[in-house]
Amino acid sequence: MESLATTLAPAPAPAPRPFSPGAVIGRSFSTWFANLVPFSIVTLTVNLPVFLLAALAPDEERPELDRLQMFVSSLADLIVIGALTHGVLQALNGTAAPLGALFRRGFTRWGPVARVSIAYALLVFLGLGLLVVPGVIAACVWYVAIPAVVVEDRGAFAALARSRALTKGSRWAVLVVALVVFAVTVATGAASAAVGTFAPALPHPVAPLLATAIGALVTPLGACAAAVAYHDLRVAKEGVDTAALVKVFE
Repeated sequence: MESLATTLAPAPAPAPRPFSPGAVIGRSFSTWFANLVPFSIVTLTVNLPVFLLAALAPDEERPELDRLQMFVSSLADLIVIGALTHGVLQALNGTAAPLGALFRRGFTRWGPVARVSIAYALLVFLGLGLLVVPGVIAACVWYVAIPAVVVEDRGAFAALARSRALTKGSRWAVLVVALVVFAVTVATGAASAAVGTFAPALPHPVAPLLATAIGALVTPLGACAAAVAYHDLRVAKEGVDTAALVKVFE
C-alpha cells in the first residue's frame, strides 16, 4: 500500500525559473519582431494625430508645434503601452490578440496607465535630482508598475507598490534590461535626429514624417521589455503560469 501511494503521489511542481535579464531582453526583441505588423499598426494608428501635426506644420512654426507634437505623442504612447502590454502577454501564452482587443485594452486602460506613468516619472525625476543614483534606483523599483496596472486592474499607488514588491531582489537584473532599452531608444533618437539633417533635400513633409515614424516605432520595444519583465518576475516569485496571467483579459 505504501509503495502504491508513493507511486500515485503527484509529481512535485517544477521550480520556477529564475529571473534572467538576458532571457527578458531576448524575448522582448523576439516578441516585438514576431508581432511587428500588429504592433506597428496599433502604434502608427494611435499616432495619427502626431503625424498630422508633423505633416501640416509649416517649417517656420515648427518650434511652437514641436512642443504640442511631443505632448500629443506622449498621450498616444500611453494608449500604445496599454495595448501592447496586452499583446505581449498573449504572445507569451502562444496566442495572438486581435487588433480590436489591442485597441480596446489600450483605450480602456489609458486613465490608469496615465496616472501611474505620471507618478513613475515624478519619482524618477525627483530621484535624478538627488545625485542621479536614486533616480536610477527608482526606475528599477517601479519598472513594472505599468504592466501591473494593465494586467491586475490596480490603482496607480497600488501598482507602484506591486512593482516594488516584484522587483525586490532582482533590481540589478532589471537595470540591465532598462539600460538595453535605453540604449536602443537613444540610438533611435539619434537616427530620428539625423533625418533632420536631410530635411533641406527632402520635400516637405517627408523629413518630419520619417522622424516621427522612427520615434514612434521604437515605443513597442519598451512596452515589450516591461511586459516580459513583469511576466518573468511573477513566474519567478509566485510560480504562476502565463495562462493564468492572461485570464484577466478574457
